Amino acid sequence: MSQDNEQPNQLKDRLFSRQLWLRIVYMIIFYIVSRVIAWMIGLCAILQTISRLFTGNLMTPVWDFSANLNAYMMQLIEYLTYRSEEKPFPFMDWPNQDSDIEVELKEEEKE
Repeated sequence: MSQDNEQPNQLKDRLFSRQLWLRIVYMIIFYIVSRVIAWMIGLCAILQTISRLFTGNLMTPVWDFSANLNAYMMQLIEYLTYRSEEKPFPFMDWPNQDSDIEVELKEEEKE
């Protein structure tokens, strides 16, 4: 009988856990933020495609910004899927992905 009494008490404790409900609120907010970030990543992809189409090169500032957005999206996903307990930006530093790689995309020469 004591196990039967413990299970409802554990459930009650979880249902009234301030920490759990606070996490749920953060998860809702971060989910909405993730949708905005996904839209911004799509915009970066469109800008890079247009740049590549008309100039043959990628825009370095957009390249750097999209690298940071990708890292931030990964932080959001990890938090939303309980892979991390650390709340993403603004609760931690904005991800700063240095792009040490020079990106040069040139049209292949036609033979």
